[in-house]
Amino acid sequence: MHLASGIRLARALPLRRARPPVGVAIAGLGGSAAGADLARAWSLDAGGAPVRVIRDYRLPRDLGRHDLLIASSYSGDTEETLAIWREAARRGMPRIAIGSGGALARAARREGMPWLGVPSGLPPRMALGYLGGPLPVLLWRVGAAPSPLAALRETVTACEANARRYAPGIPAGRNPAKRLALAVAFRSPALYGSQDRTDAAAVRFRCQLGENAKMLASVASLPELDHNEVVGWEGLSAVPAGRRAVVTFEDPRDHARIRLRWDITVRLIRPRTGALIRLRAHGASFLARLYSLVALGDHAAYYAALARGTDPHPIPSIMRLKAALAGSPVR
Repeated sequence: MHLASGIRLARALPLRRARPPVGVAIAGLGGSAAGADLARAWSLDAGGAPVRVIRDYRLPRDLGRHDLLIASSYSGDTEETLAIWREAARRGMPRIAIGSGGALARAARREGMPWLGVPSGLPPRMALGYLGGPLPVLLWRVGAAPSPLAALRETVTACEANARRYAPGIPAGRNPAKRLALAVAFRSPALYGSQDRTDAAAVRFRCQLGENAKMLASVASLPELDHNEVVGWEGLSAVPAGRRAVVTFEDPRDHARIRLRWDITVRLIRPRTGALIRLRAHGASFLARLYSLVALGDHAAYYAALARGTDPHPIPSIMRLKAALAGSPVR
């Protein structure tokens, strides 16, 4: 399993002994950043050092040699991540690189920085275990977070069980992933999580729907959405309710007021939707609960593609965009 393999690779990676970083930045885009969002949420819950996910060409000005950069690029050629890597080098930041090869691998080896190489040949969005599994381990090993090993063991076991539960051979009546797919595949979905917690799973589902099912979806978080977006539902009378869907990503250990807000918000929105699905995380550890939501969303996005008659593998718009950008290299 990818997740278990990624964890083993991170535990075996040679790292220099150094002072724990003041803060951690994880640079990545697309599928290479999904694990970073999950690691950030876990670190916040676990009381680790501040973790920022950087999806840009520029490194925030306040980061420097007392902080750590982890660059995640499955291909190793993501131009934004490479730009961040070079800027971190100019600032004297300690760095770790994760990917399957490319320019990032060459730069890390040339500069004597730790390189965590993972197997190649997958679309980045399918390499979450290889790219996301190592991150809590690396945060722990550099002294930026407590040990995640017990939580990761639970997470691996739960993910293996969920893969069986959501398998193609399990009919929709007993397969929550297929039911979720059918609820959103022909509707416009709004995906709601809790701030800095389950919104990482909602973002992951949005990305998977985009790449696999070629669907647009929106993401918002409680409690913020209760201060603005919830009113927007009042103005949707021109759009038939049957064409809209809401999926909530809920953790039973969210703040008590967030749990109350889920119930009230759902009551307000339900009459204006054709489908409202409340997903509840399962597991003893926060990491396992977070990945339980991700596993369900990943399978559902694949089934949504099949329901729509869409091939989930090609991503023509991204390929055309990369080809166009290749003519103007980053300087």
